[in-house]
Amino acid sequence: MPIEQRRTERISFGVTKAQKAAFLINAAQAGVTSNEYARNVLCNHGARAGVDAARAPNFELIDILSRIGADLARLRFIADETGTVPTAFDDVIARLDRKLDHLIVGAGIADELLIHRAKLFEIAEKLETRREMTAKARGIITTFDRVVNKVLSA
Repeated sequence: MPIEQRRTERISFGVTKAQKAAFLINAAQAGVTSNEYARNVLCNHGARAGVDAARAPNFELIDILSRIGADLARLRFIADETGTVPTAFDDVIARLDRKLDHLIVGAGIADELLIHRAKLFEIAEKLETRREMTAKARGIITTFDRVVNKVLSA
């Protein structure tokens, strides 16, 4: 093999067990070895791969959300059987709320919502200028703005 095609250089960095598991799952889903997958992501996809990976729900987050779901199912069963809501319910809801906040911020959803809201306001301004704004369109824009504000204030 020509010297320029030999793989003599090494890249090394640490990851958590959950990150390693997610990496191996991603490689398997892509149908390639872990080395091929790493080379492809690092050398071909570059920064874009990092953005996509940051936006995708990670293995650890999915695991935590699954556990919260199981806790909620158990608490629902207790509430159905006893007729009272267990006090642990508030703690589980708080955990869920924190993780959803993490998902919204970590996945870039908040930034995307702001971009879409700005575009929607531009459209609204054009409609107002041309006197084509309908009550229905105004209602949709107002509702979307309220939803975005609620998500961003969480």
